Amino acid sequence: MGINSAKIIVRVSKSGKMWNKGLKYFVMWDGDNLQEIDNLNDRIEYLVPSGQHLITVANKNMLHKQEFALKEGEVKTITINPSVSFKLALGILLGIASAGSLISIIIMEKMSPAPLIPLIPLLFVKKRNFHDNFVLSTLDKA
Repeated sequence: MGINSAKIIVRVSKSGKMWNKGLKYFVMWDGDNLQEIDNLNDRIEYLVPSGQHLITVANKNMLHKQEFALKEGEVKTITINPSVSFKLALGILLGIASAGSLISIIIMEKMSPAPLIPLIPLLFVKKRNFHDNFVLSTLDKA
């Protein structure tokens, strides 16, 4: 780093890369320098002068702005943490429901409507309740 400069790192969280493939975010530093970040290009580094800065991160549904002051030689890491996707939530719920149904069939040793009870929550999982939302978290290093 040069004299009177700091570094901003914007990255996608490791779990976000693993579970939410195909998501794209747009990052702007101080209202300029628009760049795209996704699973393949998952990290952007900016060498900036020390002082007050504004980072804007957006996707097709949401926009987050974060303003902060950087001192000389400081490194700020901003992590994009995507929310749970519909497919992930459905997969987890299906696993829990099928395990519950299987256990109740084994315990009861006969067929009855009771093993279907764990499947009821699946009726309430709707794709429209899952948007491509995200939150930003920061980590400072001096």
